[in-house]
Amino acid sequence: MRPGPIGASDIPAEQERTMKKISFLDGWMRERFGPIARTPALDKKEVNLPDDFIVDTARGPEAIGAAYTGYFGGGLAYYRKEFALPEEWREKNVFLYIDGAYMNSQVALNEEYIGKNPYGYTPFFVELTPWLSERNRLEIATRCCQPNSRWYSGGGLYRQAEIWLGDSLFIHPWSVQVTAETVEGIKETAEGIADGTVGGTGAEKARLRISFGVTSRRTKNARVSVRARIYAIGTRVADPVRQDCGQEPEKDFADSLVRECEIKMTAEAGRETAELMRLELENVRLWDTEDPFLYAVLLTVEEDGREIDRHAQEFGVRSLSFDAKDGMRLNGKKRKLRGGCIHHDNASLGACAYPAAERRKLEILKSQGFNAVRTAHNPVSFTFLNLCDRLGMLVLEEAFDCWERRKTENDYHSFFAEWWERDLSAMVLRDRNHPGIFAWSVGNEIPEFTGSMRGLAIVKSLAVCVRGLDASRPVTLGQHGVLNRQLLGAKTDLTFEQLQAVVPEEPGVVDGVDYWDMWTENGWEQLDLAGYNYIWPRYGTDGVKHPARVIMGTEIHPSMLYDYWKAVLNNDNCIGDFVWSAMDYLGEAGTGRVEWDPARFDKSFVGEFPWLSNSQGDIDLDGNIRPQGYYHKILWGLDEGVHLFARHPEHTDQEYWGTGWHWEDVSREWTYDKEYLGSPVNVYAYGDCDEVEFYLNGRLLGTAAPERFITSITLPWEPGILEAHAIRDGKRCAQDRLETTGKPVKLALLAEQERIGADGLDLAFVRIELRDEAGRTVTGDDREVAVHVEGPGVLAGLGSGNPCTPENYGTGRRMTWRGRALAVLRAGKEPGTLCLKVSAEGLPEESLTVEVSAVLAVE
Repeated sequence: MRPGPIGASDIPAEQERTMKKISFLDGWMRERFGPIARTPALDKKEVNLPDDFIVDTARGPEAIGAAYTGYFGGGLAYYRKEFALPEEWREKNVFLYIDGAYMNSQVALNEEYIGKNPYGYTPFFVELTPWLSERNRLEIATRCCQPNSRWYSGGGLYRQAEIWLGDSLFIHPWSVQVTAETVEGIKETAEGIADGTVGGTGAEKARLRISFGVTSRRTKNARVSVRARIYAIGTRVADPVRQDCGQEPEKDFADSLVRECEIKMTAEAGRETAELMRLELENVRLWDTEDPFLYAVLLTVEEDGREIDRHAQEFGVRSLSFDAKDGMRLNGKKRKLRGGCIHHDNASLGACAYPAAERRKLEILKSQGFNAVRTAHNPVSFTFLNLCDRLGMLVLEEAFDCWERRKTENDYHSFFAEWWERDLSAMVLRDRNHPGIFAWSVGNEIPEFTGSMRGLAIVKSLAVCVRGLDASRPVTLGQHGVLNRQLLGAKTDLTFEQLQAVVPEEPGVVDGVDYWDMWTENGWEQLDLAGYNYIWPRYGTDGVKHPARVIMGTEIHPSMLYDYWKAVLNNDNCIGDFVWSAMDYLGEAGTGRVEWDPARFDKSFVGEFPWLSNSQGDIDLDGNIRPQGYYHKILWGLDEGVHLFARHPEHTDQEYWGTGWHWEDVSREWTYDKEYLGSPVNVYAYGDCDEVEFYLNGRLLGTAAPERFITSITLPWEPGILEAHAIRDGKRCAQDRLETTGKPVKLALLAEQERIGADGLDLAFVRIELRDEAGRTVTGDDREVAVHVEGPGVLAGLGSGNPCTPENYGTGRRMTWRGRALAVLRAGKEPGTLCLKVSAEGLPEESLTVEVSAVLAVE
């Protein structure tokens, strides 16, 4: 049973001790202001969290954050909630937990200021106990003062919010850490342990170290028992809000108890008393990217036979090691990271960290072959990490984009000196039990890391802080090859492209002197892994200069995927790389664009309004695979097919310009205006094969061999069917086709979920497509669609994959892009049927229903 909202008066007394964490998402009153708070409120309405108060505001070229924020503005929002104090809370210690609030948050209860958190990405908690009364008024102020970021940040209470209850003795969740000190006898298993699934990796035994703290609010010491019960839960979910095992694993996973032990301890008065247990598990199922098996430990504090407090903590058992000879080994097997950098937004949903949106993002990434993500450049939601554990995704979790030197006027640099230790500690303490996290990153492209004595002192302090909280994982940061021009002196003639290794030269070397190595060597010595951004030519040379250094490509250019991956495969000291970016994100607008007019490009890193997103991802804003995504999967050896693309005949053989983060402007399109009949078209086939045959309307028009997995040919355009047949070892091994389509005559609505839960948080994603008379998706004749929702839920978002559009979110209207749009429906708290109605000019209205169920089964 999941606990009800705060203020509920019907909580059974026997369940008091199980209510450690209570969802606190509903019934907030939000008052929103523009960038100048003294102006009248823009609106005031009731909202349910998560909430991003920026995403549905107007965009425009005058936005002070400009392209970096996607031409969104800033603002201020107050979130207020009134509630009565339940009788059951009177003897409890009550904490408010906020998983993320953007930014400069201040918390007040009953007009008393009780806490703040400047950083917009770290979790924090404040104690409410001393200020609670019979009637309570809680207020959280959030500020999004632009420019504060190099990407779209969003604003407001955009992640989970909870109430934590503790008795006079309680286990603080962040005090708990479960570590596998040793894993012995690793072997492939024929079938899973406890859940009966087939496959996976096991171990004969693992020695666990469970550390925790019991906090006492008493005036005298207390002798208590702490019991640990370990359950083999697999990937099952008991609490769909948190996406974890819930607070009662002894009920939800009663058949999966595998180990139990108990210790006696003295909880010292007025403080937290640290304690630990060591125990062995036998016949262990290991966590792996292909078999993400989880355990949970239920810790209970008991006094005189009565349970006082409890905490359920998930964990995974796995073996992880790194060295320059064998690279990264997970459970004894050598692995290369097929990684992608991601930002935190969810397109039309803004920064809101809905569990269903985070899951969808990860499922798409997994299906594309990614086995690792880098959280660029900040901590992510606990929901996201819980899902990474369940879906088998490795995570490089990153803390900061800047230290003391600013990148934008209002970014974190203003708070770093005072707050870095609290924020870094919050990330590590919250997240150190996630088996998916393989390393901690303490920064990204830090100017003072290269040649600064102050930067060296900072990186030492950051690394010491992380290792003091979690010694089980390596520490790293991501650094580009750009030289410190001030230290370089007069030799400032190197271009940005040269320093970023867009050209095949060793970056950081000027006149034979390796300045970059001189200036970073001491910094890398403080860290366990070296994160190289865009400097793949150094993998091999630095392997010689620094034979013990373990390297990973923490950012790579899409336009050079082949060169980067070849460098990964050819260098054992490099454990993999992370493409920038895995998915399109809001902000840094237009950085991946292709410009056909050189006057418009002019070496500008970002695009002019109306650019919305970066347009660099393997996956677009709606979750559709972009051309480079098809190529990337082939490059990794995970796709034996062939995929056809064409350049618009308007640009046949035309030179174009890009930043290095671009991909050629091609699409899966074979429908053009009649004026192009007979015009040459550049056609491309991506595939791992010996040669490709190209057929147009059944006629073989040419055969060509691929270079770097891309086969190209120029063909005259005529309507019909274009086919590519891949040949490997003299045999046809794959084929693909593009068809000329007719005009759109109808809408197609494709629900990714037919049933969602009535928890006020679950989502249904519905793809909207333009179809012709033959039922084919029309990709070259876009229409504006209008969306309306009826029933127990609301329209949470409506968008398209278009990276360059002046449209605003939140209007219920959107132009399709290449024939597609995406509607997102949010469930209410009542069961019933949601009806989505979609219309477009000249097309008949279509509708679709999604069931909202009161019952959510344990997976």
